[in-house]
Amino acid sequence: MLDDPCAEPTEGLRRAIEGKRERCLRVASCSERFDAILSEMKTALDQPIQPIALRAPWVSAFPDVDIHAPESSVKKHPRYQAAKGGDTLASVDLVLEMVDKTAIDRLRAYQDLAPVIVPVHGLEGISSNTIPAALAVCLADMLGFNLSAEIVQTSRAAHTGSSGWWRLKSHALFSGEVAQGVAYILVDDFVGMGGTFASLRGLIEAKGGRVIHAQALTGKPRSATLALQPVTL
Repeated sequence: MLDDPCAEPTEGLRRAIEGKRERCLRVASCSERFDAILSEMKTALDQPIQPIALRAPWVSAFPDVDIHAPESSVKKHPRYQAAKGGDTLASVDLVLEMVDKTAIDRLRAYQDLAPVIVPVHGLEGISSNTIPAALAVCLADMLGFNLSAEIVQTSRAAHTGSSGWWRLKSHALFSGEVAQGVAYILVDDFVGMGGTFASLRGLIEAKGGRVIHAQALTGKPRSATLALQPVTL
């Protein structure tokens, strides 16, 4: 028997419709803020570029990187390649489908510190990858945190798909303004050996900021611990 087209929707259908509406609103909100932050980043750097990677020792108490989704799930997503290539809407779609609620909730513990989220994002011509910025924008939008557009990557590290040896040789360099005493949360699309996070953290700590946490959309679970451990020596 055919369903009555005039019948009231079931509770399950109501929830599905409301979920779809909320996601559409979230996509619109993140996309609008995303475009604004990318525009700011294009003109952010008005000081000499840092010529070498700055590093600061990882303290043993530094929390493990939150990895939102398995690598296979992210890289097999139909929007992944477009997002990796710079499609901002594809990046927002990918992030909103992959973010983990538990990882987001862990960041709520820092609300009293008024943290600033800073994504790994390259100057124009350095990288077309907009996934880290999309993740940063969506997290900031969900949590009400501030977002930095002043710190940018200034070198092409070419880490995607590369070997561990190449990652050790080719460092990502960052430059930009850092607010002294402010707590920062780092965001990237992938954590492999932690070198990019280490370089970004090194710049922030050298300029008086405090890096308190890091999140990646995906990555190697074994790479979540950035602090030096006896097993890694």
